[in-house]
Amino acid sequence: MKRRLFLVIVGSFLLGSLIGVGALILGQQTPNQNRVITSGQALIGGPFELVGKDGKTVTDKDFRGRYMLVFFGFTHCPDICPAELQVMSAALDDLGAQADRVVPVFITVDPE
Repeated sequence: MKRRLFLVIVGSFLLGSLIGVGALILGQQTPNQNRVITSGQALIGGPFELVGKDGKTVTDKDFRGRYMLVFFGFTHCPDICPAELQVMSAALDDLGAQADRVVPVFITVDPE
């Protein structure tokens, strides 16, 4: 009986230790989806062309000397997009007279 109790205690300790070490190892690993893999330096900025809602072409030259506050959203977006556009509007209101130097630009990711 004593031997059986001893084996149960030792087995429980070993199993608990194994589970603890496994949890520690898994907790320190980062999932692959959180890793960023790059193959060089991102090309940020530069010339661009967009088509406005009226069909006219808009380029980077149209915004020279002003900051662009760009929002990428959906044309048919009933909840998140209007809320975010209100945040942008409030930010422009907070800028006061300096808001004239900022151009808000909505770029749709689902054009018709």
